[in-house]
Amino acid sequence: MKGGYYKDAVRYFTQAVAAAPGGLTGREGGQYSVWLAQALQAAGRTKEAVGLLQTCESHPDSDVRKISESVLYVLRAPELKLGEENFVRIDFASEGPPSEWGRWKPKPRDPDDEPPEMYSLEWYVEEFEKRQALGQPAEREGAAAETALVLLGAVGVLAALSLAL
Repeated sequence: MKGGYYKDAVRYFTQAVAAAPGGLTGREGGQYSVWLAQALQAAGRTKEAVGLLQTCESHPDSDVRKISESVLYVLRAPELKLGEENFVRIDFASEGPPSEWGRWKPKPRDPDDEPPEMYSLEWYVEEFEKRQALGQPAEREGAAAETALVLLGAVGVLAALSLAL
C-alpha cells in the first residue's frame, strides 16, 4: 500500500470481500478480510480491525484462522514509545558528500605488479604466503618429496617395462 491511501484501501478491500466467492466465509474473502483489517488499523480504526480479526478467528479455513490470530496478536501488542535517546545518530558530514557514500574506489594497478601466472613457481609461493597469513595449516612437510619419489618410482617402473619388451 502506498502511504496515505488507507481510506481508499479500506474501500477497495471491503469491495473485494463482498465480491469474493463465498464472501467472508470463503478462503479468498477471508484473506481479503485480513488485509482489510490491516488497512483499517492503518487508517486509525483499530477497534473495527480487532473486531474483524476476531470474526476471522472462527473462519472455516485454517490458514485464514492462523493468519488472523497472528495479525490480531500484533494489533493487541502495546505500542512502543521511543524517544530520541533510543536512536543512534550518525554524523554523515564527515563522510563527504552523499554522492560519494558507499562507493568503492579500486587502487590504481601498477602494470609491473601483475599477479604471477597461475601454477608457476611464483604463484605457488604467493599462495603459500597467503595461506600462512590467513592462518590456514600448510600442507604436510615432506609431501612434495613424497610425491617426487612416487613419480620417480613410476617412471622407473615404466622404464623397466619398456626394456623388458
